[in-house]
Amino acid sequence: MNDIAWVDKAPAPMLPFLVAIAAAQEPAAQEPAAQEPPAQEPPSDAEPPSEEKPPAQEPPARARGESVDTPVHPGPGPHLTGYLQLWATAWDMDEDPQEDSASYGDPEDDVGFKFRRVRIGLNGTQNAIDYVVTIGTETRYDALEDASESVALEDALVVVHPHESTVITIGLQKVPVGREQLVSSTRLVLAERAVLSAWLVPGHDVGVMGKWEMGGARVRLGVYNGNGSILGDDNLGMLFAARVELASGGDSKWPDTYRTWGRVEETTFGIALDGYDNMDLATHDFGGGIDAMIRTGMLAVLLEARTERLAPSDTSVDVPDVPATTTRVGALAQVGATFGQWEPAVRGSWFDDATALEDNGDTAEVTAGVTLHSRTDVLRLGAGYVARLELAGAPLANDTARLWLQLAL
Repeated sequence: MNDIAWVDKAPAPMLPFLVAIAAAQEPAAQEPAAQEPPAQEPPSDAEPPSEEKPPAQEPPARARGESVDTPVHPGPGPHLTGYLQLWATAWDMDEDPQEDSASYGDPEDDVGFKFRRVRIGLNGTQNAIDYVVTIGTETRYDALEDASESVALEDALVVVHPHESTVITIGLQKVPVGREQLVSSTRLVLAERAVLSAWLVPGHDVGVMGKWEMGGARVRLGVYNGNGSILGDDNLGMLFAARVELASGGDSKWPDTYRTWGRVEETTFGIALDGYDNMDLATHDFGGGIDAMIRTGMLAVLLEARTERLAPSDTSVDVPDVPATTTRVGALAQVGATFGQWEPAVRGSWFDDATALEDNGDTAEVTAGVTLHSRTDVLRLGAGYVARLELAGAPLANDTARLWLQLAL
């Protein structure tokens, strides 16, 4: 996460707030639900199983833009939200404090516990305007990423609806690139994304995005700072991004192609092409990809392939991310199913951080696990195994078995 930190604190002080949110929302969880399958329901982070339906009003920012990664609730608000994800490493193949080899996708967790993500925020709706503000903390994705335990701004955006088919999102938000990255972390069946979603996708940035939707077609265009700062831009370059997608499968086709749990009454299909161009201070990044989600009955299949080209630019003012023009590639395939409250899934992914080289930057991983969902999906419990593979270079012993608990309010 490249956001500027607000307060240099660990996530523990936020826990009483999450408990308060849970207590405040408890009555709502007891309300009777209408009998309707989830394939016809509007999207919600408190998503019930197939026999139940969430609140009738559509959540604001998530449903209309997939621009945030935090729970969003319907109504005028402001609504207090909370999100906590706790990981427990049950077994790690390499626990040597001196020789624990770093690799892509490996956070080097030894047996023990950690908070992977903790967030608290406010959101609501005022006439044709939605707003979301969230602060939180999260641990680094892998050992090759800079470590940080500070509390930072996660989302801060305003969503304007000038027309029924048009949405404008302004502020700190997700760049519309990569389906797995756009899927909220609260909805990840395996609790973590594949390596290409961390290293080949821009993530969050400050800017403006416009979305136009007509039937089964949707276009998103955005312009962002591209420098990872929420407080200003330090160079003349900008990050430009575009995403064009098609979807079919009924009224709920758009939310259904960005989630995996639950059953659909008719086959639902979504496919997208996207790309971005980022002229940073010393590095020029240009990337793109294709992704798809296929859902039929209880099955959900996610496919994605991406590439990125990095080139040094003005090396007189800063150190570029790469010493020479470098091409990176990656791909993933995930298959999951819904059996009542249970959602087993398996994902295979591949990443090459420099196609011109054969070294330990050529990696793959196979993750298999299962998630147990509560009735309203407020609580999730899961377990999984991550097998990390080196396709070139020296072999590393770095497999992991982990458990996770997630509370999203």
